[in-house]
Amino acid sequence: MVAKVFAFGCCALIVATLSVVSPSLAQEADQPVVAPPTSAASPLSDQERENGPAEVSTHSELVDSVNSMDRVLRGQPDPSEVVRQRLIAVGLIVGMVLALLGTLFGYLRMDHATRGFHSGRLQMMALGVVGLILIAGYFLWTQLLFK
Repeated sequence: MVAKVFAFGCCALIVATLSVVSPSLAQEADQPVVAPPTSAASPLSDQERENGPAEVSTHSELVDSVNSMDRVLRGQPDPSEVVRQRLIAVGLIVGMVLALLGTLFGYLRMDHATRGFHSGRLQMMALGVVGLILIAGYFLWTQLLFK
C-alpha cells in the first residue's frame, strides 16, 4: 500500500514539475484580444475587410504593460517567474522528502524480511540511495532554478 502511495506521489511530482516548466500554457495566455463584430450601422473599412478585425488594447492591458515596465526599471523579477521558481522548489523539496521516506521504509522492510542478518549491507545500500537522492536533488535544484 505504501509503495503504491509512493509511486503515485512520484508520478504526481513529475507531472506537476513538467506542467510548470511547459511553455505552452504561457503561449495560450498571450492571445490577442479581438474586436467584437461591428453592427450594420458602422460599416467595415476596406483595411478591416482585408486583414480581419483589428486588435483592441484594453485598459487592463495598458496597466499591465506599464506595471511590467516599472518592474523592469526597478530591477524586480517577473511575478510569473517567481511563481515558477517557487513551485519548482517546493516540488523538489517534497519529492526529495518522499524519496527519503521511501528509502527508509524500504530499508526497514528489507531488514525485517532478512531478520537482521544483512543489516550492515542494507544500511550501506540505504546510505548510497540517500546520497544519490541528495546529489540528484542538488543537480535539479541548480539546473531548474538558476538558469
